[in-house]
Amino acid sequence: MNIRGKKILITRDNEGNKDWQEKLRSLGALVKTLDCISIHEFDMNKEELAEIRRIIEASQYVIWTSARGVLYSRKFFNGQIASKLCAVGIPTAKEIKKYFGNPYLISQEMNARGLSQIIIKNEDLKNKKILLLLAINASDFLEKELQNAGANVKRINIYETRPIMLNDPILLSSLDVNHIFVASPSAAKGLKNNVIFDCSVNVYPIGITTKKTLDEYQIKTQPIPKYTGLEGLINQLNNN
Repeated sequence: MNIRGKKILITRDNEGNKDWQEKLRSLGALVKTLDCISIHEFDMNKEELAEIRRIIEASQYVIWTSARGVLYSRKFFNGQIASKLCAVGIPTAKEIKKYFGNPYLISQEMNARGLSQIIIKNEDLKNKKILLLLAINASDFLEKELQNAGANVKRINIYETRPIMLNDPILLSSLDVNHIFVASPSAAKGLKNNVIFDCSVNVYPIGITTKKTLDEYQIKTQPIPKYTGLEGLINQLNNN
């Protein structure tokens, strides 16, 4: 991955930006960060935690669409997990493996459509109990597709991604970057809120829904990466 000397702006939350910044700088990139989103984990009381654990024990499948969702789910699990664990994208799968063991199914694509196609094609979902652990602002596409395939789907929202609004928007030219990585629809909204596009740069959406949000704001984008996560964005920059 030859990105040495490339001037890149990353637009995640504070912790996510630190992670990506470290990886990009190790590859020689010149990185600027702008916190465009904040992440808010939902508090659960003892009764809610007990109910979620009961649902997990009764579920044949547990599905996550983000690594963040996996991180915030650790408190729901006690001991060995009988459910089949499924992931949207490689970063989510890596987080599942870190805490719970090897995932059962993984979509290469960083979107719900990719996982829905895999699980519906390979599994008999009729009357199967499936639990989705998601952000409250995540799309309902996956649960609808699984319900249409005959599954009994339960969705539990465990965190929220919120766009940040700065008091004074920043001129893009003042950031001195040539490329922007946008990792979520919320980050796209935060970018629009906080940056005045007074010059031209290459904007890279991480996936379909992020691109759609940028399109709504009439922010011109590069093609969607073929691979998931930061690796896909870097690859797309190299191919630009």
